[in-house]
Amino acid sequence: MIISIVSGKGGAGKTTTAANLGVALQKLGKKVCVVDANITTSNLGLHLGLVHYPVTLHEVLKNRFPVLDSLYIHESGMRVLPGSLSLEVSKNIRLDSIRRNLEILGRKFDYVIIDSAPGIEKEAMTAIEVAEEILVVTNPELPAITDAIKIIELAKKERKTIKGIVLNKVFDRRFEPLTEEIESVTNVPVIAEIPFDMNVLESIADKSPVVSGRRNSPAAKAFFRLSERITGDYEEAAAPDIFSGIGSLIFSQLRKISDYLSAKSARSAVVSKEPEEKTKGKTPSRFREEKGGFSDFESELKKQILKKLRERESAE
Repeated sequence: MIISIVSGKGGAGKTTTAANLGVALQKLGKKVCVVDANITTSNLGLHLGLVHYPVTLHEVLKNRFPVLDSLYIHESGMRVLPGSLSLEVSKNIRLDSIRRNLEILGRKFDYVIIDSAPGIEKEAMTAIEVAEEILVVTNPELPAITDAIKIIELAKKERKTIKGIVLNKVFDRRFEPLTEEIESVTNVPVIAEIPFDMNVLESIADKSPVVSGRRNSPAAKAFFRLSERITGDYEEAAAPDIFSGIGSLIFSQLRKISDYLSAKSARSAVVSKEPEEKTKGKTPSRFREEKGGFSDFESELKKQILKKLRERESAE
């Protein structure tokens, strides 16, 4: 299974997610390889304690080394194909052969996790094109969610399976959009909430994923739950730890039916819970098709989220 981890903007926590998810899957007994496909700003190796590595994905793409001979072994047993830190080496890289090399890895490993470039440019789109499934990493803030919507729409145009959203750096404060609000405007399930945790920052400084040295920390537990969702070993009883706050009851029930309903049906189930007078005039699942454009879509997104935040603040 080739899974690309993408984000609409930089700084969302994509590389942290790739490193921790990879190690967590390895600890579950899976054969895992993580690949740094962020050609121009590679740093996955630094997250994993790889400082000196003469052979990188860049050399593989230049046909200087075969891909299976270019992997490094992390202390967890996970294999790593880092990218070069050199700006010069990153120049004139052709992405034509990346699919072929990743398909080779896909035949050797249970999971190939791709850390992609942020945004919607060629590097990011290449990671989407070669993936079997997509994980979208975003933060609970309006600009990040708006950018996530753009990359979700592009992935859908490529007919890719979007596994879900990883909501990273969650403070669980009242000014943050609720999980169900994010799911409603993106039409994609949030399958993990990673809390803001100082252990993550310390683990990055230590060049060791938080799931390795601080596995009992809140963030590590969330990453392990994410890995269980990816493998299908997730138990529904753990849901309250992920979906906290006002929306926990609603989404614990929604998760029970999500295996049987499409994302559109799931969204309709959430909307149908509101009284008719409250939903009158609101079309969170349809307005993008009706108005046809990202500017209208983003405008409606902002209005919906801000309205819900004001309603919650008034209730308090």
